[in-house]
Parts: sequence; structure tokens; C-alpha cells
Amino acid sequence: MVVFHVCQLFGVSAKEPVNIGEKLKLFWQNSCIHAHGWGYASLQPEGSQIAREAGQALSSKYINKWQERPICADKAFAHIRYATIGGLEIENCHPFAKRDSTGREWVLMHQGTIFDYHPTNEYIFSQSGSTDSERILLLLVDTVNRAIEENGGELDSERRFAVIENLIFDMAEGNKLNLAIYDGELLYLHSNYRDTLYLSREDETLFFCTVKLFDGTWEPLPLCTLVSFKDANTEQFGSCHGKEYFDNEADQKYLYEGFANL
Repeated sequence: MVVFHVCQLFGVSAKEPVNIGEKLKLFWQNSCIHAHGWGYASLQPEGSQIAREAGQALSSKYINKWQERPICADKAFAHIRYATIGGLEIENCHPFAKRDSTGREWVLMHQGTIFDYHPTNEYIFSQSGSTDSERILLLLVDTVNRAIEENGGELDSERRFAVIENLIFDMAEGNKLNLAIYDGELLYLHSNYRDTLYLSREDETLFFCTVKLFDGTWEPLPLCTLVSFKDANTEQFGSCHGKEYFDNEADQKYLYEGFANL
């Protein structure tokens, strides 16, 4: 069975800004294969600064100019896209961002595919682009908004974690769901696809990536479990839902047919 390439994720969470320029250069080099778009988010509580572009990161004039100076961040997401669902437009490049009813901004990037989860389908005609990944964010924010209404106001960190975890538990069955989410305070990571999301700590800095990007100690993110982080520290550790994703012929055919139509 030929397994399709997928997107790649990279990110950092630290208490103080660190220079991530050299690590980003290593990450962008992987866009030789993942050449359909890139995105970078400098994550901030009041609102993130997001740059996206359709096309290969290595050939981007923006990135080449940007890398001439140090790139410092305490929290950041980077994504390189291998398109499987959604055309080759900037609207389909990650990360995606949306504010909830309290004004809190949610930023999300995704590696994988939603093969069958009907609640995301209602966003097909209202989303900006055409990816299943953007639909995950739209559903997440609507789910958060319902919880805010039921709660009578803004959710604390434990309630936000529970909302995300419950949604992932419901969504994970039969779907490839590697997620990085930022809510203005906490970073959330989830993977249900074995050996595709790793963590590395350097001093007071946490890095995550879908590959072991640079020399150092890497450990796999606990499988099928939502984990939240504040700076470089683990904040909350969820329960294992056990819905591990395995590649199969039917899903690969679905991806092949979708890619052929891009």
C-alpha cells in the first residue's frame, strides 16, 4: 500500500522569546515534498500574527528575506502543506484562526484527514477555503461558544480543556487527527497516528514537530491523548481515547482521488 505524504507541523512554547530561525530553516527544507503552501503564526494572547502563502516555502521570497535576521518567539506555529483536501490557494494554508464569543482567539493547524465526521460538513459552504482542517476549527469554536452560553460566561482552562477533549474523543474514530491548538493562554497537542508527533525540550523551551527535526532528545507525544502546555510545562494531561488511526486501502484511494482533482 502506498501511503500519501501529509502536512508537517512545527512549533515552540517558552516563557521567554528564543531564536528559532535555524530550526525554522530546517523545517522549511522539508517543503521540497510538502510544497503546496506554508504558514507561520507568532502566537500572542491579544491576537496572533499569521503569515501564509500558497506555494513552496523554500522558494518563497518572503521567507528568504525574513530569514536574513533572527526570528525570535516565545510561542509559534509553522506548517508546510501537502494538499489532499482543498485546492492550492492561500485560504487553504494553515494555521487558521477564529475568535469565540468572548473575543478569545483560537489558532489551529492540522496534519491528517477527516474521512468521515458529519458535524464538520455544515461548514463547507461558509468556510473561507475548502479544507477539512479549517472546518475542524469552525466546529471547535462553535462548540466552545455553546459551552460559554451554558456556563453563563467565559470558560476557565479546565472547562476549555474538557470541551476540546470531548470533541476530539467524538471526532477521532476513523480519522487522522494530529492537532496543534492555541487559545491565547495554552497550547494543546493531540495525535492518534503513531510516531508522527514528537516533543523536544531545551532548557525552558518546548519544541514539537511531526519529524525529529534536529539533533537532540525527542519523545513521541502520548498517543490518543490530549495534552496542554503552558510555556514549556505540561499543564493538563487527558485520558486516552484509544482511537488510533491506521492507514488502509479505502482511505488511501479517497486521498488519491481527491489529489487527482486538485
